[in-house]
Amino acid sequence: MSTLKTIQLVDGDGAFQGEQLDSFADEIKLAEKRKDYQVVAIMGPQSSGKSTLLNYVFGTQFVMMDAMTGRSQTTKGIWMTKSPKLTDTTTLVRAKT
Repeated sequence: MSTLKTIQLVDGDGAFQGEQLDSFADEIKLAEKRKDYQVVAIMGPQSSGKSTLLNYVFGTQFVMMDAMTGRSQTTKGIWMTKSPKLTDTTTLVRAKT
């Protein structure tokens, strides 16, 4: 399995990271897929299990909270990755709200 690339699409201050998106789209050859791709997004309050759900269902590697060290915010902004478990045309988005 290849290394999973995860990008921060929008940072914690709300700034769009266009260069990262361009690089990500080139790497996964998004233009070649034309309209043949799916996007799965999950949003919710802090510590509600968004990263855990995406990691277990889709095999992603989003950072998860460690309950043993207490609740703390692990990610900010909007993150994007490609699912290693699904078709080569499925992209996942995780947003901290």
